[in-house]
Amino acid sequence: MLKKFGKKEILKYLHLIDDRITMPFRIELCGTAAILLQDCNFRETFDIDFTRVPDVVISATILKIFKELPELNTSVFDERAPGIVCLLEDYEDRLIEIKDDFKYLKVYVISVVDWMVSKLEAPKFGDLLEYKHFVTRERLDFIENNMYLYCGLRDDIAKHSLKILRNQLTE
Repeated sequence: MLKKFGKKEILKYLHLIDDRITMPFRIELCGTAAILLQDCNFRETFDIDFTRVPDVVISATILKIFKELPELNTSVFDERAPGIVCLLEDYEDRLIEIKDDFKYLKVYVISVVDWMVSKLEAPKFGDLLEYKHFVTRERLDFIENNMYLYCGLRDDIAKHSLKILRNQLTE
């Protein structure tokens, strides 16, 4: 059975990896883990999503660590999010480094605004409707002004979602 976890457990899993690597590795995270690591008020998660698949060396190292540690399993880290998560093409300009005394691991997460963009055509768009504190005029203005950089498959759905959020803001 899958277990939900929060920021404390996410950091524990990241440190389990950091403790077993011997060279610098950089990872980028999205999804709920990215939000929780920024101390945002949000629900717990079932997994840690990569924004992009780590290179072959990192992936092989992480998979080896999964096999060696019974407290980790392959469902904790999700390499399926890349290619599915829809972001603005310049999201890397807004990445936030998570510093937690890692020796070798460099952990970056997408910004709140980029996390919002990732929800626009996602099945979990309802997260933005449920957790209304994320939806601010400034964030919506930024997203709308930068939609020409949107890398999703269905920008019509994303634009409709933005309209829903804008309407929610005026209610």
